[in-house]
Amino acid sequence: MVEDLLLDTTVRDWVLIPLSVVMVLIGILCYFVSKLMRSSTQAPLGNEAVGAKIFKTKCAPNFENFESESRPS
Repeated sequence: MVEDLLLDTTVRDWVLIPLSVVMVLIGILCYFVSKLMRSSTQAPLGNEAVGAKIFKTKCAPNFENFESESRPS
């Protein structure tokens, strides 16, 4: 009742080998696309980003004190 599954050599050559090649090429393509999408230069800061940085620098000491005071001894 259990039969061995035989793989025809022509099916192997015309399906599995091209499929493997396509998978490797897709991996290479994904690598280069992600490399192009990553930005190595920073975008200029807008007014919102500058304001957020100023707010963080002014409030950083306050947050540090808040955390140390709120912890139980």
